[in-house]
Amino acid sequence: MRQRLTVVPTRGHVVRFSGQGSVETREALRTRLAATLLPDAAVAEPGFARVLLGSVLPGVLERAGDARLSAVQRRGGRGWLLTLDSFDETLGKLHREGAVPALGRLAREGEGGLFARSLVLAIAALDARFTEAGLVDPRALDARLGEAIARASPAEVVAAVGARTVVAQAIVSWTPGELSWWRSLAEALARSGGRATLEVAAFDLSLDTSRVPGPLEALADHIAAALDDAPSTFAITATLGDMGFAGAPGEIVRGQVEVRQAIDARAEAEAVIDAVHEKLRGGGPPGRIAVVVPEDDRALRRTIVRGLDESGVATATEGRLETDRGAVAFALAALTLLGADYSREKLAAFALSTYLDPSQLLDLPDGPARRALERLARALRSVPAVRSQSVAHELTAAAGAWEVLERDRRREDIPLPAVAGTVADVLTPPGPRTARTEHVEHARSLWARLGISRRVGAAVATTLVSDLPWSPAARAEMRAFARDGRAIEVLERTLLAYAKRVRETGIDDPVSVETFRHEIEWMLRARDPVSQGEPTSAIRITTFEGVAAESLDLLVVAGANEGKLPGAETTSTVVSPGVDTRMRELDGRVQSPRVRVARDWAHLAMAASCASRVVLTYATRDATGTMLSPSSIVSWLERGGATVSTWRASSVPPRPRSERQRRLRALAANPAAAAVASEDRRRADMERRREAFFSGDVPLDAFTGLVPASELSTRILREETGAGDRALAVTSLERFATCPFQGFALEVLGARDRAAHADIPDRREQGSIVHEALAAAFVATRALWQDRPRDAIALRARARSAAEALLRRDASASGLRRIVLDQAIEDVMRVVEWSLEEEEWDFDRAEQRFGDGSVTAWPAVVLGQGDAVVHLRGSIDRVDVAPAGGRIRAIDYKLGESTAKNATAGLGRRTFQLPVYARAAANALETIGLEGLYLPTRSPSVRAGYRPKGHVEAWTRALEEEDGAPRFEGRAVVVVEEVRAGAIPPIPDDPRACELCAYDGGCRKPRFSVGASREDGDEREAER
Repeated sequence: MRQRLTVVPTRGHVVRFSGQGSVETREALRTRLAATLLPDAAVAEPGFARVLLGSVLPGVLERAGDARLSAVQRRGGRGWLLTLDSFDETLGKLHREGAVPALGRLAREGEGGLFARSLVLAIAALDARFTEAGLVDPRALDARLGEAIARASPAEVVAAVGARTVVAQAIVSWTPGELSWWRSLAEALARSGGRATLEVAAFDLSLDTSRVPGPLEALADHIAAALDDAPSTFAITATLGDMGFAGAPGEIVRGQVEVRQAIDARAEAEAVIDAVHEKLRGGGPPGRIAVVVPEDDRALRRTIVRGLDESGVATATEGRLETDRGAVAFALAALTLLGADYSREKLAAFALSTYLDPSQLLDLPDGPARRALERLARALRSVPAVRSQSVAHELTAAAGAWEVLERDRRREDIPLPAVAGTVADVLTPPGPRTARTEHVEHARSLWARLGISRRVGAAVATTLVSDLPWSPAARAEMRAFARDGRAIEVLERTLLAYAKRVRETGIDDPVSVETFRHEIEWMLRARDPVSQGEPTSAIRITTFEGVAAESLDLLVVAGANEGKLPGAETTSTVVSPGVDTRMRELDGRVQSPRVRVARDWAHLAMAASCASRVVLTYATRDATGTMLSPSSIVSWLERGGATVSTWRASSVPPRPRSERQRRLRALAANPAAAAVASEDRRRADMERRREAFFSGDVPLDAFTGLVPASELSTRILREETGAGDRALAVTSLERFATCPFQGFALEVLGARDRAAHADIPDRREQGSIVHEALAAAFVATRALWQDRPRDAIALRARARSAAEALLRRDASASGLRRIVLDQAIEDVMRVVEWSLEEEEWDFDRAEQRFGDGSVTAWPAVVLGQGDAVVHLRGSIDRVDVAPAGGRIRAIDYKLGESTAKNATAGLGRRTFQLPVYARAAANALETIGLEGLYLPTRSPSVRAGYRPKGHVEAWTRALEEEDGAPRFEGRAVVVVEEVRAGAIPPIPDDPRACELCAYDGGCRKPRFSVGASREDGDEREAER
């Protein structure tokens, strides 16, 4: 028997502590003890509890009397899946924080509310189902193990451990459950003459009774309270001070620590990569350099790894399996491509994916099979949508239409409808009454037919047999192949484990393919982190736990922003803060927010204590441009005089680290350098001219915003701007007036910004919902508006009923979406109340179209004369008529008041909807008096007599005669004529338009500060 066993946090520590004798990780020890002392219970796979929860929670909610969540369950769909996710995450946090007993006591005593009772019943139901199947929820294993150790005899415990002395070293994070079984282990070993010692870090500081206890002391106190005994301590160097941030940093801190402030995430990655290269140039093994990146910031991690790969530096990353990229993402997406979230674009991307084996799918030679799928992708992206009751019929119809149109088909190519039919047959998901194990068999069969594993293996073999020197791109490619290969193996193991546990727990009931995919993704994300790469000869991209108590030449801490370092001090469960506090009052072992924050600080202190140099980096803005705050330790260092540098992303870093960067730097120094390729010279000259254009140094040309004149370009520009049969949309005219480049990208090039689908509608979709509901309400009440006096009660009732009937079609919406729909009803009634006070106007019609050539549409509005003519089309939100005279009023709804005010301010210069809509109505209804109004639907200011500030002045100015035509008409014609002449400069009339631009980067305009808030910007974009 071993005399001593050392317990460490990670597998990497096993190697580093091997000189101390027997060493294993805490997880390995826990697994061994559970296998020996709990022989009748196998530990379920991480994430499977979420699968089981879907079967037990409906009954739990019924017993608890939770009508609200029961209604969500009956509606099903994504809303129910997200509810299950939230429940499972909450249960996991309750287990980790040792709060299950306290919550149970609260529920028994009638405290904590309905949600607390539902949680307690869910935990009991899950435990019962796991026990029936001879399984243990891995999140409840710590508590079960503590009970088993307490029941066993000292001799049995010693035999299970394999040593009488156990020492835990370099472990900072201890949950209440882990402390529970460690305490039982210490008591059992003590009865046999041994001991279990838990060592915690403490700063090597002189005694100072006036000093406020820091995070290490708080963590030690928490551990001591859980163990009923003070843990052993070992001294560490206060490289970052005592973590109290009370005084100023000392000379040691300022000498060893540097802060790098980055303008955004890309610049932050550049700062991290530069710090690594700086240390490598100074000598020393790569294995003594580590980069800590927040686990949830995958984008930053990828950018750092890619940058190091490009510069020839090997990396070893550690993190959870990513299900949103690579072969796993492709495999999971294939399950539901023809399901509820079907789209042609997704299917076209599937047909062109490198993870797909065309010959395996179509049972053809590789060349013809690949050409067939490429043709299918072109058909899906080019042929207009076909009205059909089945997706399979739509695919074959689109393929048939494309086959008629295409000219480059080879004689040996198979008919495209047959290809589309084969793809549809293979990808058709199982029916809604398919058992979980049947879904597993279908998934394995589908993936085999797609040849995913074969494609990954073939790609690896092709790269390995190449005789060419390995470029950075090749190394990155091999890393991706290796990641995909491991991910496919993990996916296969997870699928088999899923099927096995489903049978054991008796939940092989029918589910939809969307539910099956969601459950598999959940289990994949719940798996333990995996290591990718050989850490001894590579830069490690890791966590604080992975470098605890390790001697390093350089430690880089990325993402040192508030809320990430440390995590936010908030309650960790979904239960209310009051319930969270009450649980800690009932049971002092429940982990508090203060302890969680102290643990994060202790992780940082431990990692930094053995590092010769520490670099902390943080970004000042996120991907949306929102300002970010640095962590409190960063602020303390900056105030105390630590070395601080500012980083901005650059295509050519100050110190080139790759061949490509060296060539670009040579080009920047001497554009005529012979060593630089002609294409690079041309590209650099083009970018230089574009940059100079925004400084006013060069005129408008083909590189900066001028379409070269030709017969074809002139014809295209005229046809696309309302000079031909197809009228120009008024909203497109406004884009041209706001920024010619944006209008050109949208109307001429046909570029579209795809809006991501979300459970909560964005501002654009909210505006559409309100517009539809308002149209339904006013059309339903049209006959009542002409009565005097108006029957306000009947008007309100009928308008509300019509709006609710329209929105009832979305009855299966999630709870979050229902909130938005309820808000739309309030918006409708606010507009109705305002309209009731407008007695000089009667509602006439809603959503009236003009200029689009349909039967019910009014004629197009024609502006200008001669060759300078613009035909306009659009849809008028609402038309009112004045019964007392020949006047009409066009109303355009806006969601927010700031949007209405901004549109009013630009009337006749960059906003044209109102005057054009009013003219369209006047032409059709043969009236003379024109009026218009931008009306915000969500503003509490909308009451009797509401008009946006400056409305009368702006309207009068827009319709004022100038050179024989209204001012707005002259401005519109000038805007369009400049575009027809080929002038599309990326110079907006309103600088705030750059903040809303969907083509950001296309014009190469440098980023400057903008004047509008982001929220207002999203609203304006939503309502154009």
